[in-house]
Amino acid sequence: MDVTRIHEYTDIYMEAYMRALNKTHNADLAVQVAMGVTFAVTNTLEAQKPKTEAQPQAQGINPAALLAAMFANAVNQQPRDDTGNESDDDE
Repeated sequence: MDVTRIHEYTDIYMEAYMRALNKTHNADLAVQVAMGVTFAVTNTLEAQKPKTEAQPQAQGINPAALLAAMFANAVNQQPRDDTGNESDDDE
């Protein structure tokens, strides 16, 4: 992979991270979303490249399954404040 492509993928990751952070206000979730977006874009761009016979067939990552797993993991890591304890302020 050449340096130009690395720079492009870094820009894609950073843009996805900043947008996800702005929307979710959760750094861990923003990292996961940015990684999913970067993998999806990488796989899409690599799939569009013409294949030569000298290149071995690589196994691809399913971006939808990856994103679903990351979101499920992020939801499980979210701190929950549903302990059922009510405030005594209303007494």
